[in-house]
Amino acid sequence: MFYTRRRPFGHWTEDLSHDNDKADFGTPPDGVPIFSPVMWLCKFIKAADKPPNLTGAPCLLSTAFQFSLTFSISPSMQPRGTRGGPFRGAPAGGGRRGAPQEGPALVGRGPSAGQGILQSGSTSLTPAHVLATGVKRPGFGTAGTRTRVVVNALEMTVPDRMIYHYDATVDKTFPPRLNVQLIKALQHDTAPQIFNPAGAYDGRKNLFMPQRLNLGAGDSRVFDVILPANGQPSDRPPTVYRVKISFAAEISTTPLLRFSQGKQTQDEEVLTAFTALNVIIRADPIMNHPFNVRSFFPINGDRHAAGYGFELVRGYFQSVRPAIGKILVNVDISTGLFFKPGLLFEVAFDFFNVPGDRRDPSMFSSRAGFDARRRRDLQRFLTGVRVSVAPSNRVIVISRLSDVGANEFSFSLREGGGRTTVAEYFRQQQNQPLQYPSVLCVMTSRGSAIPFEKCTVLPGQIARKQIPPELTEQMMNFSRKRPEERMDSIRHGIQLLAYGQSEYIRNFGLHINTGPFLETDSRTLNPPQLRYGQGSSQPTVVPRFGAWNMMDKKLFKPINIERWVVVVFESPAKVNQARVRGMIKDYINACRSVGVSVTEQDPIVRYGNSQGDISTEIKAAGQDCVKKNSQKGGPDLVIVILPDHGNSEIYRAVKYFGDCVMGVATQCLKAIAGKVDRIMVKTDDGELGTPPNFEAQSSVVPPFFFEFKDLLNPPSPGWPSLQRRAAIICTTTGIRD
Repeated sequence: MFYTRRRPFGHWTEDLSHDNDKADFGTPPDGVPIFSPVMWLCKFIKAADKPPNLTGAPCLLSTAFQFSLTFSISPSMQPRGTRGGPFRGAPAGGGRRGAPQEGPALVGRGPSAGQGILQSGSTSLTPAHVLATGVKRPGFGTAGTRTRVVVNALEMTVPDRMIYHYDATVDKTFPPRLNVQLIKALQHDTAPQIFNPAGAYDGRKNLFMPQRLNLGAGDSRVFDVILPANGQPSDRPPTVYRVKISFAAEISTTPLLRFSQGKQTQDEEVLTAFTALNVIIRADPIMNHPFNVRSFFPINGDRHAAGYGFELVRGYFQSVRPAIGKILVNVDISTGLFFKPGLLFEVAFDFFNVPGDRRDPSMFSSRAGFDARRRRDLQRFLTGVRVSVAPSNRVIVISRLSDVGANEFSFSLREGGGRTTVAEYFRQQQNQPLQYPSVLCVMTSRGSAIPFEKCTVLPGQIARKQIPPELTEQMMNFSRKRPEERMDSIRHGIQLLAYGQSEYIRNFGLHINTGPFLETDSRTLNPPQLRYGQGSSQPTVVPRFGAWNMMDKKLFKPINIERWVVVVFESPAKVNQARVRGMIKDYINACRSVGVSVTEQDPIVRYGNSQGDISTEIKAAGQDCVKKNSQKGGPDLVIVILPDHGNSEIYRAVKYFGDCVMGVATQCLKAIAGKVDRIMVKTDDGELGTPPNFEAQSSVVPPFFFEFKDLLNPPSPGWPSLQRRAAIICTTTGIRD
C-alpha cells in the first residue's frame, strides 16, 4: 500500500563536505522518487482543491465521523497552480488588482434537484461552457450514509454593484497597525468630505470605496495626515504623515454572482471581487483589535500564559467563500502567539524561565554573570517590541540592548555640554534614582537608552516569529476544542464581529445573516476494512468512529532490520551508555511486538556533537557500521536521540540526511522520553514494513489514498494519556496487497 524505501541511494563512504546546507529535492541516481508523503499530499491539494472527479466523495464532511477517504482521481487531472483553495483560509490581497493567495472554492451541497442548479438526470454541476478549475465534478456523491450537519458559515447577500479600488501609499514603510490608524484618520478627520461614506482598507496598499472619489486631475491626490493626540502632553510638534491615494480600478460584483450561480468560469475579475469583500468584512475588526493577515484577536479574549515570554490568545478567522448558489462567510477560531504584557523585568524573567522565588532583577547585570550569549538571546527576543516608558508613558520600540549597565552607559547632554551616565541623568535631571543602576538598558533606533525598570511591555503585540518548539504542544492543546465548544466559541466571535453595526458593511450594501448556522447534507463514508499481518490477535478490523490501535497486532508486511546505528546528540552525563542500552532493548522489543525482526542486537552507539555538522556525525556512525559488519553495507535504520531542548534544527537536519542525502530510514527519539515501547506506531509508515492494509474502495486506476493520524497513547503507570498529531500520509501508486 505504501512505498517502502529499502535500498539507499547514497553511499556511506562518500565525503559529505560538499553537501552541507544544500537541498536537492530532485530524483536520485537510480530514479527512486524521494518526495515525502506530505509533499505528495500538498501537490494533490494544489491540484484538487476545487472539486475534482471524486467517486463517492461527500460535499462536506462531518468532523465527528470523518475517517479516511479513497479518492478516485482522473489521470488527466493536472495541477492548477496556486489559485483557489479549500473552504478555510482568507485571501491576502496584494498589488493593484491583488488576487488572494488562496482564492475561493465551491463548497456545500447546494440545492436539491429541481431548484435550478442541478436538475435530475444532469451529468455535471455546471453548464458545458463553464470551465472548471481542475476537473469538472460530474455530480453529488452517493456512497456512505447521508448525514445532516451544521456548517460554521453565514449567508451573505451581495448587491450587484461597482466597488472602486484605490492605491493607498504612505510616504514611509510602517507596520499595518499604524497604516490602519492613518487611513482611519484620513477618512474621518483629515478629509471626511471626500471619503464619505468611508471605505475599507487592508492595512497595506488596497483601499476599496463604495463611491468614486473626487481627487482632482489624474485621479490622484496627496494628503497630510496627523494622528489624533493620545491625551499625553508633549513638547514636540505632531508628526505629519503624507498619504497618496490613487485610483486603480473598478470592480464589479456581477462576475462573482454569476460564478456562484455556476454561470461563469472563475477568472481574475471573480478573484478580485472576493478580495474586496474580504477586506470589507475585516475592516471594522482590524480597526479595534490586534490582527494578522487572516485573523483578529480580541484584547479581552481567552489567553494562556505559555512561558518563554509569550502568551497564547484566542482569535477569530473569517473569510468570504462561494457556495453553490450562495455567498458565505466562513467563521472559525484561531490562535495567536503574543508577547506577554507587563513589566519588562517580568517578561525577561519569563523568557529565561526563572522561578518566582529566584527572580532578582540584578541578574540582568554583567557584574552578576549576565554574559554576552544570554544578552544576545534576550536582545533577539525583544527586538521590535513596543514598551511604554514611565512616568511619561511615552511609547518606544526596542531596537537592541546596551552592552553595559545604566551606571556605565554615558552620553552627551543637549544643554550645557558635558557627559553623564543614564543612571546619573535619572538621579539629577529627573529626580528619580534608579533602583537597579547596574542593569542593562534598552536602546531605540535613534540611540536613546532607557533603563529596564522604566519599561512596560504593551499588550496586544503579535509575536511575528517562528513558534518555539517548546511551545508546540501548548499551542495544540490551546487550539484544540471539542466540536460543541468550538461552535460556542465561534458564536461568541460572531457577536464580537457585530456585522450589523459595521459601517463598512453597511456602506457597501452588504448583509450577513447572523441567525442560526447553515445546515447541509454530508455523507459519512463506510470505513475500509483493515487487514493486519500474521500473528495478529485480530486479522481484520473495521474501525469505529475513525479509531483503531496496534495492540496485539502485526504490521501487514514487516521487514527485517539487519544493521542499524544509534546516534546520541546529548552529553554522556545526561544520557549514559546504560540508559542508551536500555532504550535499545525497549526498541527491539517494540519491533518484535509488531512483527519486525532485528538481526543486530548490539548496534553501533555514537555520541555526536549537537553543535557540529549533523550529516557528518550520522555519516561517521554509518561508516562504523560498515566496518563492524565486514563491508556488508550500511545501516538500514538510524535512531537519533535528541536533546531535551533546542532540537528542532537537529531534527530537520536528520530528516534531510535520511530522505534526501542517503535514502535511509531515520527515527528521532527525545532523551527525556525514556520509553520507546510504543514508538513503533510513530515510525514512518513504510519504513519498517507495510502498515494495516486498506481494501480498495474504487475500481478506478490509479486510486489516490490519504490518511490523517491523531495518535492517542493509552495511559500507563507514571505516564498520563498523551495525544500527539503524527502525520498525514498518502500514496499515488495505488493500493497494493
